[in-house]
Order: sequence, then C-alpha cells, then structure tokens
Amino acid sequence: MDQTNHGWSAEEAIRSIIIKDKGLQVASAQKIDYMLSLMKRRALSEMAAEIHDANRRKGFWDDRGRDTRSISEMLLLVVTEVAEAAEALRKDGAIDKIGAAGYIYWMTSGSEGDEMIAGGESISKSFFESEVKNTFEDEIADAIIRLLDLCGGLGIDISRHVELKLAYNAQRPHKHGKKF
Repeated sequence: MDQTNHGWSAEEAIRSIIIKDKGLQVASAQKIDYMLSLMKRRALSEMAAEIHDANRRKGFWDDRGRDTRSISEMLLLVVTEVAEAAEALRKDGAIDKIGAAGYIYWMTSGSEGDEMIAGGESISKSFFESEVKNTFEDEIADAIIRLLDLCGGLGIDISRHVELKLAYNAQRPHKHGKKF
C-alpha cells in the first residue's frame, strides 16, 4: 500500500479529496471505487503503451507496428524469462536483497556518465549491473515487460482483462476447486 507522510494510502487520499472538495457533490462510494478503478486501469495501460513504444524504437516491431516475430515466439520469450527467474532463485535464493541501504548506495554509487533514470530518479547503471541484473526480480520484470509489450502491440486492454479475471476469480471456490 503506497503511503504518504501522513500515513494515508493513495486511495484514502483520493477519497478524502473527492469527499472534501466543495466544488463537487459528495460522490457515492460506488462512484469513487469506479473512478479509482479507472485510474489504476489507465496506469497499467499507459505502461503497456510506453513499453511497446520503446520496443518499437529499439526495432522489435516494424514500421507498421507489427512484430517481426510470431505471437507464439513472443509467448515463448515470456516463458524463457520466467525460467530465468526460477534459475536466478535457485542460484541465489535471495529476494529483494538490495533493501533500503542498498537502494541508497544504488542511487549514489558509480561514476559520472554511469547514471540511468528509473521512476524519475537518477541511479547507478554499474550498481544495477552488479547487484540487480539477472536476479529473480529482474527476470520477473523482464517477463512482465514482454507481456505488456505484446499487449500494447496487439491493442489488448490488459488492465480491463485483469480486472475482469479478478472479479471472476473472486466468485470461484477455494483454490478454484482444485488441489493446488
């Protein structure tokens, strides 16, 4: 849960703004939930579009926006990333080994010209390459990036489909009626 310095979640802050704004009528809880849902959907859809645009610029898609690979090949590349995540976990066994102290080092280490921008922050590329690259988290990120790129390229509103699937799964029995 994202929290501000006030200890509010982002959702609580938005609800507070919507309810307290004198220029708006107090919205019903259902309308607020719907608005928050749309905001979350846009964020995931925007990420898919950004990833797809970046991959087009890197040459993974042709000028017409078509991938030079088949959909099957693209899905197998996702499977490859998941397999690499499993192998990274087998080798290292650590998840999120960076922690807060490492994150501060990550932001400040490295030489001039060794910086990348991630999430609006300047970070050290050399630290990423030595401490993050090929870790479990890095490979999971690769799998997600490949899936979002595929969705962006095929025009799939993945946020909508995730929301639909989550709503459907909420109605299913424990473990969806299966052993595991």
